[in-house]
Amino acid sequence: MKRVLIVTLILISVSNLHGDAFKLMGGLNLTRYRVSPEEASLNWKHKMAFWVGGGFEFDLSEKLGLEFNLLLLQKGSKVEFTDLSDLKAHYNLRVISFPALVSFKFKRNFPVYILGGCEFSFVLSHAFVKKINGEVDELDLKEDTKSFDLGLVFGYGFEVKVSRFQSFFIEGRYHFGLVNVLSASDEYESMKTGAILLALGIKSY
Repeated sequence: MKRVLIVTLILISVSNLHGDAFKLMGGLNLTRYRVSPEEASLNWKHKMAFWVGGGFEFDLSEKLGLEFNLLLLQKGSKVEFTDLSDLKAHYNLRVISFPALVSFKFKRNFPVYILGGCEFSFVLSHAFVKKINGEVDELDLKEDTKSFDLGLVFGYGFEVKVSRFQSFFIEGRYHFGLVNVLSASDEYESMKTGAILLALGIKSY
């Protein structure tokens, strides 16, 4: 909750920037690690979490837009052990994400648009949490995790204008991590992030 308030205050404090629109948004994300090498005894599953953020949008033309976001995300993955059905485990990777995106509308005032770009993230924390027979154990992985993540972002959106100065929008995004987030590991050679984001938000002009 404290981090959510910090992100909100940062967005409010820079709201006097001369963007063409200010976006405030949040929603759900499904995240899963892409791990190499994969093991037959492990199944990597999606983990659900909430996220919040905002950003500024600049009109490049009637069809093209450029936006910069600041998001508080939780990435990670669930892990299922095929030979240990009583063991429940997951990874929690909390980051502050800075996507830079280009959006494209097929024609002026068309409600549907596509977007794409890149994402740079600062890692806040990383932990492995396991639960067996009611006992919970958490292992801090921050020292073995890189301080940043870099990836690509692809998505689409639907925007409905409700007044001259405001509109509501829905977006679906896929964040594809390019960096091995582990800086030191004896178990995995590579662990990369992936996240599917559902965004609900309001845009003010």
